[in-house]
Amino acid sequence: MQGAMTIDGDSFESRDRITGAERAIFGVAGLFCFFPAWDFFIRPGIPPFQLVLLPFWVIAIGAASIGLPLVAAAFLGGDRLIRLDRASQTGSVHTRSALFSRRRSFRFTDIGTIEAVVEPASEGPDTYALLLTLKDSRKPLKLRSFAEKAPAEATAETLRHWLR
Repeated sequence: MQGAMTIDGDSFESRDRITGAERAIFGVAGLFCFFPAWDFFIRPGIPPFQLVLLPFWVIAIGAASIGLPLVAAAFLGGDRLIRLDRASQTGSVHTRSALFSRRRSFRFTDIGTIEAVVEPASEGPDTYALLLTLKDSRKPLKLRSFAEKAPAEATAETLRHWLR
């Protein structure tokens, strides 16, 4: 997933997008997971409704349950654009995929907190997430990830300054 962030005087913009190569990898991997189901259920000459074939049912259904989310990610995974505009005191979150598009707008007065928090990593160094929490929502909106704490804190402080 590629992403970019810009702070331009009175506007903040964070963009995340899934590349075509990532979509292709998800799609091919997802379709590959359907081969056991095709081989068991569709290939002629095998009567699948026998008790002795129950382990193969589990394998085929398990593989299909892995493949379905991968194919869905290839088609439904999309771009996300978050904008904060200091001049108009508004923000927006725009998500777009191959099948749908959704936009949510809010005013700066609806923002509860903006903070930089540690995202612990199981391997390698920790990262720092810049989170925006709206007053009417429990789930914070992740604006961006940073490799170091200083840029995350500086960006959070800049955005908090905008709210004053």
